[in-house]
Amino acid sequence: MDSPPPSPGPRKQRASLQDTISAPLYTPAPEPPFTFAMHDVVYMSFAIDGAAMAPFLPPGLRMVSPALAQMAVGRVGAGWGLTNYPAVFPCVVIEDFPSPDTAEAAFLPTGLSSSAGAALIRRHFAAHEDGTCTTQVDTAGITFSASRAGRPLLEGRAIFAGEPEDQVASIDRYLGVNDQGVLVSSLISLAGRSRAMRLERLEIAPDAPPVWQALRPLALHWAIHFPEVMGNWSVPEPVLRDGSASIRQVMLDTLGSRGRACAVLGPDGAVLQANAQGRRLMAAAGMGDGPLRLSGRAAQQALDRALASPSGGQVLLPRPDGAAPLVVHLTRLDAAIAGPGACLALFIDPAAPRADANTDLLQLLGLTPAEARVAAAVGAGLPPREAALRLQVTEGTVRSTLKVVFDKLALSRQVDLVQLVARLSG
Repeated sequence: MDSPPPSPGPRKQRASLQDTISAPLYTPAPEPPFTFAMHDVVYMSFAIDGAAMAPFLPPGLRMVSPALAQMAVGRVGAGWGLTNYPAVFPCVVIEDFPSPDTAEAAFLPTGLSSSAGAALIRRHFAAHEDGTCTTQVDTAGITFSASRAGRPLLEGRAIFAGEPEDQVASIDRYLGVNDQGVLVSSLISLAGRSRAMRLERLEIAPDAPPVWQALRPLALHWAIHFPEVMGNWSVPEPVLRDGSASIRQVMLDTLGSRGRACAVLGPDGAVLQANAQGRRLMAAAGMGDGPLRLSGRAAQQALDRALASPSGGQVLLPRPDGAAPLVVHLTRLDAAIAGPGACLALFIDPAAPRADANTDLLQLLGLTPAEARVAAAVGAGLPPREAALRLQVTEGTVRSTLKVVFDKLALSRQVDLVQLVARLSG
């Protein structure tokens, strides 16, 4: 008679946060999103030389002026089991890249963690290095240091400047380059108690690598101590990809499948990408891949204003054969799609058959599906009451949604929405 299979051993119960923090990773290849916990973290802000850091930024990113850097030093638990490791996360503040809390994001040019943590961050998010760091808490403040391969990278000290405050929370956007060389964006949320500090000293070692040298402080601003903070690191999303898998190429192809001619223009009007329909119309107008230029001072000034405006604009593109000029509607794109300052150019040929506006195009301008349905109905000329009947919602819902639509599209009147939908339907 066969013996029964052995019963599995008892499963470990994690009855406390400390049990979870000390647990090993459940898998050697964890995937985000991650919940994480940080302990005795000093988060600090300081000024740096923007020119020194610029070579370490990916194309399309630029720092605020004066250049601002921030850094977190402490112990972090991340991954499926919140495995604990010491870490240093320096970052530089980036312009024109909206974050939920601010109009700026942060880019991680480097970082330092013990090998398990470094491999985790490097794989998914940023060019992290293997190394060690320490934080020593005393009654007056915290002394911290970091080293790599036995050689010091940085050291510093921050002094307590107040009692612990109530719980604080934030949601910020961070950028990094993963081990595939792809610039990625991730939202990181934090919640925990904090205590104000005075950043007394932050020194970068003389023989530290160049990227660390670029973080050398020119002026010290402030510091915060988090005795313990919980957070969440979302799945990193690609910001810019090369080749046919590019986010902006997917957008252009989607518009092309609906018969729309379009291109992505850089801040100077240069064509970054275009779909087949867009290239045909641009060729017919004698427009190449260089910056878009219009004949006549007034026309060029109108184009420059539209390229620089957060809400875009509309210009006419003459055609050499004397046919009716193309209408070019410019809409500012999220920097996560095409880089800072880029615009989507929708080319409308007055001689082509008109097509009905659809909610897909309005969603590409930043509306939710529900908002786009209301905008399409009202933009087609329906009064709010009739739009509500068609959409089977209340008139109050239509009117409240219109307020959000107007705000997102930088419109002030219903007639403006009608004109916009008419252009999208061109």
